[in-house]
Amino acid sequence: MANQVNDRGAKKWTRLTIPEFKESLIDIYQHKEDKKSIEEKAEMKKLIVLANSNNAKVGVNYISEDTIYEINGYIIKWYPKQEIIELIDDYGETKELKFCFIEGLKIIY
Repeated sequence: MANQVNDRGAKKWTRLTIPEFKESLIDIYQHKEDKKSIEEKAEMKKLIVLANSNNAKVGVNYISEDTIYEINGYIIKWYPKQEIIELIDDYGETKELKFCFIEGLKIIY
């Protein structure tokens, strides 16, 4: 026990590489930040809750690796603490989208 070193840097790095932190660590190193204003975020979250409660079809513009994808589908679940949308698209595939990578959101019907 006398040779054990209290290395806070190694402990912090280990904590950051735990699965739930890996994605945020990747975002930090790729400089991907949520550039939406507070009002835009609040409006989008309001639309998400509205679309989810009314089972409305939505169109989502989603950024992945510097490419913008347009996904149409229905919101299955909104996880507000993790800020993740679970969406089923028009092809029946389930997708989990992080809120910070969503560029735009519109209710189709």
